[in-house]
Amino acid sequence: GENDRRVDTSDEYLRRREHGGKFSSGRKSIISGNNVDMLKRAMNMNLIGGSAASVVTAQNSGLAPGEVWVRITIVHGANHPMMDLQQLVTTIVGTQLRFYNTCVEGRNALMHAKIRQKDVQSYRKSLQNLRDPSQGSQLITDITIVPEPRVPSSSDKRNESPNTSPLPETWIEALKQCFVQRYQPTTRSLDLSSLHTDPVLLSQGLYLPLNKQAVVHTLITILKQNQAQLAVLNLSNNRLTHLNAFSPLSSTSAGFIPVSIERIDLSSNPLSSIPVLSGLRDIVGLVELDLTETPLMSKFNPNDKSFAANGFQFSFVARFRGFLESLHWLSKLHTILPTIKRLNGQELPQTVQFAIEQGSDSSKRPPTKPLPQSILGFFPNDEVKIALLSFLKL
Repeated sequence: GENDRRVDTSDEYLRRREHGGKFSSGRKSIISGNNVDMLKRAMNMNLIGGSAASVVTAQNSGLAPGEVWVRITIVHGANHPMMDLQQLVTTIVGTQLRFYNTCVEGRNALMHAKIRQKDVQSYRKSLQNLRDPSQGSQLITDITIVPEPRVPSSSDKRNESPNTSPLPETWIEALKQCFVQRYQPTTRSLDLSSLHTDPVLLSQGLYLPLNKQAVVHTLITILKQNQAQLAVLNLSNNRLTHLNAFSPLSSTSAGFIPVSIERIDLSSNPLSSIPVLSGLRDIVGLVELDLTETPLMSKFNPNDKSFAANGFQFSFVARFRGFLESLHWLSKLHTILPTIKRLNGQELPQTVQFAIEQGSDSSKRPPTKPLPQSILGFFPNDEVKIALLSFLKL
């Protein structure tokens, strides 16, 4: 899968992260006992009984085999307290549920839960009997299988300022506290890897993937408010397919120190082309990227094993072609992100500058050595000549 990194068990993860203390989002949990077991279950997202060692799917959406995410909609549920509605649903289906990303959309109340797929029909039938406890009238409900809990988007608040986050205030506050716990002041590093599996957020009923624009919007707002100067921002394993939502990081406001980030870890994200990195352009201080375990890197690293088995001539041609492709790849990277000096922990070759220096401002270029004088049609020997001419005929 696209995120084939080792997944810690809940015990290992809790020990490694060493989350200390808890904070309240103003939500009352239906499941009692805010203890370590609950956090372990939240980490595994095994929230409806069963083994605490449920296997996380390849998509890292937290579903054990046979389980699905569902969205429960209660029409005109905005007229009732959300906690009362959650308790009514739990009672009517006869199972203690953990609800996620509960919110009001228009006049309807939305809540998400993880249930066994075979139970969807029985839940739907049970919910038809849901009634208003004060008036006894039937509450119209719907239960739908969804890929994952919904996160509000900017389009949900068209009439509000573009600087207003679409997330509820309690969600924003929970994210702030999460970022504080994940920040290491001694190394100036902010570890947001696999944010959607954060056990503290999950224990509060919040499933907030970093590949959602509203979550990135909140992150950028918090970084700007704190005038963050980061050595490392770890965004690995967050299912990011592009980085467009991160482009506001490079903008500055009068009187504020711009956000500075030296190194960004994008490993184990499904990034497939260089243009998807353009959202990082002009971030102050950015000099290093980690793109290991991404589809993008497969276009940069030639497969040396295939060369070794085919003789010198083909090997030379193939390697030369691979070199040109890699050089072109790096030139495109420098065009989009000209400040990058290191990739995956390795210094980038300065020869990449030859491909872009003609169109760049000479005053901003580092000193370069003049190219040696060329001799038209020169080959050091016949073996190289045959290999190069064979390549040019391809």
